[in-house]
Amino acid sequence: QTDEAAFVSFDLDAPGELAVGVAADDAQGATTLPLSFAPPMRRDESGLLLDTGGAIKHAAKHFSLKEPVVIHNVDILSDIDFHALEQHHLASGNLITLCTSRRHSNRMLLFDQTGNLAGIYGRDEAPGLTPLPFSGISIVSPQLFDLMPPDDKPYPVFRAYLELAKSHRIGNFMHNGDNWFDVGTLDDLERARQMFMPDALQRYITKGVFPEK
Repeated sequence: QTDEAAFVSFDLDAPGELAVGVAADDAQGATTLPLSFAPPMRRDESGLLLDTGGAIKHAAKHFSLKEPVVIHNVDILSDIDFHALEQHHLASGNLITLCTSRRHSNRMLLFDQTGNLAGIYGRDEAPGLTPLPFSGISIVSPQLFDLMPPDDKPYPVFRAYLELAKSHRIGNFMHNGDNWFDVGTLDDLERARQMFMPDALQRYITKGVFPEK
C-alpha cells in the first residue's frame, strides 16, 4: 500500500471536467477528463517525487480556482454527501475542511476546543485536544494554493496544513453513518466492491456475463 492521494476539482451543481492529480511513491501527475470518464485526457507528470503537499500544489494549475476543490485519497471509497460537505465548508469559513468520522484508526488528527486543526495524534498531544480519524477526503478554498509552499521540492501536506492552522481556520466535517472503506488491501477492496458495485456489473466482472439490454 502506497501513500497516495488524488486531487479532484469539479462543479457540484453542473456537468464539467474533473482535474485529477496523483501523488504516489512511484508516480505523480494530473489528468483532466469529462465526468463520463471518457477520453480525451490530459496528463502532466512531475520529474520529481513531490509527496502529498508538493503534488497538490503542482496539480493546482489544472483547477479553475473559482470554486472549492475536493481532495480525495485514491484508495478511499465512500458514499459521503459532497453537497453537504460543500455547504458545511462554505458556511464555516474554513480554509480547509477535513472529513472525519468516529471509527477505529491509527491515523488521527487533533483538534482544539474551537474545532481547529492542532496536531497529529501520537506526536502533538496536549490537554484539551480531541483526536479524530481523518477519512482521506477534504475540501479546500481556492486561496489555499497561493498559501502553500512551491512544488519545487517534496513535502507532506499536513506539515503545510499545520503551519497554516496557526493563522487560518482548518476545521472538520463529521460524516458518521456513511459507508467508508480504505481499499488498501484485497480483502478491503472486495468488501467495497460488494457494497458499491451494481449487481449486473459484478456479474460481468466475476463471470464475464454481460448485462442484458
